Amino acid sequence: HRDLHSFPTRRSSDLFPPGLLRAAYEGLSHAYEILGRTEEAEAARGRSGRLITDYWVTADDGFRFVPHKLAELAPGVHVAQGYDFSDLAFVVTADGIVVVDAATTPEHAAAALRALREITELPITHVILTHAHFDHIGGLDALTTDGATVIAQANFPGELRNQNSGPAPFRYLLPGGLSHRIQVAVDHLVSKPETLAIGGVEFVLIPIAGGGTHDGLIIHLPDREVVFTGDMSMPYLGAPFFAEGSAEGLFAAMETVMALHPRQLVHGHAGLTEAYTIEAFPGLLAALRD
Repeated sequence: HRDLHSFPTRRSSDLFPPGLLRAAYEGLSHAYEILGRTEEAEAARGRSGRLITDYWVTADDGFRFVPHKLAELAPGVHVAQGYDFSDLAFVVTADGIVVVDAATTPEHAAAALRALREITELPITHVILTHAHFDHIGGLDALTTDGATVIAQANFPGELRNQNSGPAPFRYLLPGGLSHRIQVAVDHLVSKPETLAIGGVEFVLIPIAGGGTHDGLIIHLPDREVVFTGDMSMPYLGAPFFAEGSAEGLFAAMETVMALHPRQLVHGHAGLTEAYTIEAFPGLLAALRD
């Protein structure tokens, strides 16, 4: 006799992933139809979104993979997921914050930064860009107000030119009708592996020519056992709107990452971080080679 309309009665978003909730509402819509409660059936279908997935897209927000959250995936390593199509990360050091990537828009980057400000008020000292795609660099202005040093791989300027000369991607990846053509001033270009010591934390910067782009930059934090891979594993060769990437580059990049023996991989998108773990790399590499 329980009224199905009461399910779930409390903060369901804290209890279940959105995909599960949408499936539940889809099921409820059919139950309401059987009971002849057509208005409630339609309301349940509306809440299901008619699509059973954690993804969503709107004209204002653009495409999102997951609900927004600031996840601490390793001590002092906070990854902002769902604030943008791409993820960005904040590494807390004794001297300040090192940001990895910059989202698609300043508004999205600022929203993620506001979440971090509930944890620390330390200034941003560095922003490290894993590659030049618009969804990883477009919000840079919101992260450099403290005069942060911007770091990228040596091939970054060429990759940026390629992006700016190419066609626009799927329009919902650029909310508000923004242009994918972006100008970025980089303070330091990395042409070979180097190590930066920032606030007591080592950042090992390793250039790669991965499956995604030719300007990939891996960031290894040895003491945190974390590797930021950017979009090197973007399934599988290049983004779907740029003709680039190579199988050989991807294989070499995966070998480079495995040789670092990290505990946690942080990719440029939430779905990649969840699916392409370091444990998955050996089998994935073998299958791709085959």
